[in-house]
Amino acid sequence: MSQDIVSDALNGIMNSKRVGKLNVEITRISKFLLNILEMMKAKGHIDFEVKDEGDGKPKVVVKILKLNECKAIKPRYFVKKMKLIDTFGDFCHLETLGHWLFRQVRVCLVIKKLMKLNWGEQLLLISIKMKKDLIREIEIPEGVAVSFDDEESQIVIKKDGKELTRKFDLPKILLVVKDGKVTISAKKATKRESKLMGTAEAHIKNMFKGLAEDFVYKMEVANVHFPMSVKVDDARKVVSVKSFLGETTERTAKIVEGAKVDIKGSEVTITSHNIEAAGQTAGNIEKATRLTGRDRRIFQDGIFITEKPGRKI
Repeated sequence: MSQDIVSDALNGIMNSKRVGKLNVEITRISKFLLNILEMMKAKGHIDFEVKDEGDGKPKVVVKILKLNECKAIKPRYFVKKMKLIDTFGDFCHLETLGHWLFRQVRVCLVIKKLMKLNWGEQLLLISIKMKKDLIREIEIPEGVAVSFDDEESQIVIKKDGKELTRKFDLPKILLVVKDGKVTISAKKATKRESKLMGTAEAHIKNMFKGLAEDFVYKMEVANVHFPMSVKVDDARKVVSVKSFLGETTERTAKIVEGAKVDIKGSEVTITSHNIEAAGQTAGNIEKATRLTGRDRRIFQDGIFITEKPGRKI
């Protein structure tokens, strides 16, 4: 059971609204919850009254009037009053906390309003999803040509005869190549847009890095019970594994376009200027020797990734 009185109350109000029930009874209340309900009442969202039947357990009966949505945004933290003012003082431009709670505007807390309530040395800080303009810039390395097709939403990066392309499906995000930089920007961005921008930035940086130096994955062929035969079939563009655990059937792993596989003894090396092609090829090879229904502590045969770009496993 949840121990968050505010969250439980607001969720109960919303659940009642969804099923068409306009009156809801709240049995677990607090002073903070009553302050929030007062603000909602002042804005005309709800009406409520506190009932005390003499048993020492007062309850609140809420009548829903004009309400779209209400909820408590988590996590919430306790912070010192002065630290709160120093950190979020620039955002205090609303009159009431209730206005913020139900319209989700660009503010973290209405400090002046809360300080008047005299809630002691600590105030409850409620985090919200802020909307603001974000921009990320990536310097284009020397000797690299970059172009972006707006219609296809595709970026093309070339260097020394190598070429990498990638499509970006990024709604509400603008990608521009100008003045030796790749600029990724979004207006009124939420956390979702921020994450998408970070993903796009990481992909582009990996493309630059791959054109300068190939990505390398290393794998090890482990024979415990039966020696297996591992070869590259260039005609079919697969890695062929025979006699795995004495099997008579051949197992194959697809080599992704742009990746090169080199086998020397028990060591398998995959290189590519495209990190995804190299990683997917390594994954295909490892998956080709996957075992099911057997104890891996005993049957340890297979081909396993031992090193990824920049780190050993």
